[in-house]
Amino acid sequence: MPDDYLPEGFLYTPLTREMKVEFPDFRVVYKTRENCPLWLWIAFKAAGLVNKAFFTRYATVIGSSVYLPKTGSKNPASIYNLLRHERVHMRDDAKWGLLYKLSYLLALPAGWTFRAHWEWRAYQQTLICWHESDTGIRAEDVDWMVDLFAGPEYLWMNPFHSLMKAKVLKTTYLIQEGVLKGPNYPHPDPPG
Repeated sequence: MPDDYLPEGFLYTPLTREMKVEFPDFRVVYKTRENCPLWLWIAFKAAGLVNKAFFTRYATVIGSSVYLPKTGSKNPASIYNLLRHERVHMRDDAKWGLLYKLSYLLALPAGWTFRAHWEWRAYQQTLICWHESDTGIRAEDVDWMVDLFAGPEYLWMNPFHSLMKAKVLKTTYLIQEGVLKGPNYPHPDPPG
């Protein structure tokens, strides 16, 4: 399998190769005009108007392509965590297809949105990654995640700060107790 599905200088890992086997069209590219079809670039520019950090802080998955900020982290542990998070989205898209795509776009701030449902599935994997790391899940990580869901960066997916904090803390507890674990959560059986 050729290693041309990652940008130059990007770390090839067992995870990236595993993702390439699971998703033959898998690739990682930077969010730049030359890497995007015109329709996607226009959508990215619109998202950047709503979320000022869209081009500098957030990855985006479309199908089997992961679009990264050109100025994002190059830390191997951060990239590994990010790809595990994004693989949840890729698997949800593969499983739910059009329902996933349409419901993800219904992002009106009106309580727990469809986008919140899909993002929560992926952010649970992020929590698992943090738990597996040397630092574990820190209080500031919990606060950051709560603010992400309850704030403007994701269009107030869940504007109820205290409910989101309870959800993150409960999930943290379940991870620490070993109830939720592993690189395939929330998909119980890896494809194949």
